[in-house]
Amino acid sequence: MNAATWRKHKLLNLLQSVALLAAMAGLLGVLGWIVAGEGGVLWAIGAGIALVLLYPSISPALVLKLYNARE
Repeated sequence: MNAATWRKHKLLNLLQSVALLAAMAGLLGVLGWIVAGEGGVLWAIGAGIALVLLYPSISPALVLKLYNARE
């Protein structure tokens, strides 16, 4: 893969990630608004941000527990 193709792939991957995070924030905001009104929007988006930040450290443990595997 040449350098131009690699940069294009990297840019498209970044744009896709940003779009998915924006969609997730929008969905969480709407769900928070439906459940708890205007204050629920901030709580739902805050919970989403916390999950995104904590997920990389929690994920391996959850997968191991799901399959009853040992580390």
